[in-house]
Amino acid sequence: MRSFLAASGDWSFGQFFCITLLFAIVCLAGACISKLMARTKRKRFLGRMLEIGESLHVSPQALVAVVRAGSRWFLVGVTKESVSLIAEMEPEEANIAQPKSSFEKSLEKFFRKEEGA
Repeated sequence: MRSFLAASGDWSFGQFFCITLLFAIVCLAGACISKLMARTKRKRFLGRMLEIGESLHVSPQALVAVVRAGSRWFLVGVTKESVSLIAEMEPEEANIAQPKSSFEKSLEKFFRKEEGA
């Protein structure tokens, strides 16, 4: 069986070309996958259905959070092992009015511009 390296230990042009081509194909595949994942993330960000309104840590490993799922609001308890529904809330009870940060506004504007292009 011939070894990948020539007997003298030198690389032949064919071997060098094959390795370079294989490296280029792997890099191209990685770039394509990365771009695809970025598009998927962007679409997921724009169509976001879940939102944490507020949360309060009640111990180092547990918290209580007000969560929006679509148009409904829930009060949930979260620990390391589980998430428990405490109550479903009316939108008026949730009373969460968080102004968007300038960063979030800029990010949404950027994504809208990218979608239009």
